[in-house]
Amino acid sequence: MSQPQRLRQVGQLEKYSTTRSHLGLYNNVAVTASYIGVVDQHLKIAVHDALAIVTSQHPNLSAVPVEEETLNPYFIYLTEIEVTQVTTFVKRSLHYDEGSHDAELDEIVQDQHNQPFQHHKPERPFWRLVVLTDLQNESEFMASFVFHHSLADTGSTVIFHECLAAALSRPGANTSKSARVVQTPCTPLLPPLEELNPLTVSEGFAEKARSRFFVHDAPEYIWSAGKTRVPMEVRFRSIAVSVRDTRGFISACKKHHCAVVGPLQTILASTLFSLLPEQYSTLICDGAVSLRRWLNPPVSSKSMGCWVGSFIETYERQQFSWGEARRSRQTIETALSKGGADMAVGCFKYIEDFNEYLSAKIGQPRGTSFEVSNVGAVRPSPVDDSWKLGRVLFSQSANAVGGALKLSVATGNDKGLNLGFSWQNGVLEESFVYLVIQDMLSKIIILGGGDGSLHL
Repeated sequence: MSQPQRLRQVGQLEKYSTTRSHLGLYNNVAVTASYIGVVDQHLKIAVHDALAIVTSQHPNLSAVPVEEETLNPYFIYLTEIEVTQVTTFVKRSLHYDEGSHDAELDEIVQDQHNQPFQHHKPERPFWRLVVLTDLQNESEFMASFVFHHSLADTGSTVIFHECLAAALSRPGANTSKSARVVQTPCTPLLPPLEELNPLTVSEGFAEKARSRFFVHDAPEYIWSAGKTRVPMEVRFRSIAVSVRDTRGFISACKKHHCAVVGPLQTILASTLFSLLPEQYSTLICDGAVSLRRWLNPPVSSKSMGCWVGSFIETYERQQFSWGEARRSRQTIETALSKGGADMAVGCFKYIEDFNEYLSAKIGQPRGTSFEVSNVGAVRPSPVDDSWKLGRVLFSQSANAVGGALKLSVATGNDKGLNLGFSWQNGVLEESFVYLVIQDMLSKIIILGGGDGSLHL
């Protein structure tokens, strides 16, 4: 077998991800989508054939980071990928009845987030696919695409699912085993974010960022769930907001001149305040935003890569209000309007050794209270595709040196809002997170004009 092809060095944002996973602080990301279509051959064969097509289309899926413990990690291309070895099929034991809580899926997703990619085995891809088949309907299944964050952001994984649905809809004629072995791509790996966007930082922002990066203390009035710790075991739970309640909530957001994320952040903050002791008067939210819109060729609308930035929002103790939600919306819009400037990712160039930097955070107070990421609304499937995407769930590993609670948001083609909650075992009690989820869902429904007196 030929030797793996050495590629470019890992970029600054990518290095943040490779170091976190190498140190066991953050494992992976997943986007799970339901597929509805027509089965004209054995489902396993159809999925394997389609997956081989998608893998050959995206060079990132053949890339693996190596030497993460050094100052200069780099990517290699695997000589080949046998898609049958990165795909697992699981049969549901219970039929999902479209309720707010899919316990079986949550258990599978949680298990995946507790399986880090093996840095000492670079011959294996840094992604995998878990297919959850339905007991009662062979024309429906769910697929969890689990991946290393250095390879892709969540917007890229929506592209993955769109491409997989398209490949399922137009199966190739070659269904031999050899067709399911994807060879090293000829296409070069796309450049890292800092080569695609200047990521400029003003002097004032850089000074604040250095303080956040390197000063390990936090005022007692800011809730951050204590000091960071390892080892990191992920806990996960999701809720699916019904299509009717999602429609009502989105309508209310539009009425009050808000997109969805600002109100969700504000709801989460008000919920946490209602459950936390009065001594905590401030919460700090770390929000993620996609920078794809400001990237020029060779990045296209179908490219996969990791191109995200972030912003910080501060909340003072108060109940939910649309005025506060609009303030959060304005913070997000201001961050986006800068086109990648004055974001934490632009300050990564000041970090000489990511291993030393992240290791120093262990045992120190957290810099943020909670984190919110939104993959957005999935585009409708093409009319002529026989396989279409439905529900979409976005989930992440907990972050041992980040916010104590991570909220991941997605809206699928079914028009339903799905919320994924991740936390580190032992940092938050399950009963506490359960109350957070219950209260958030109730508020979303009530704000949308529904009856929030429900039981999860």
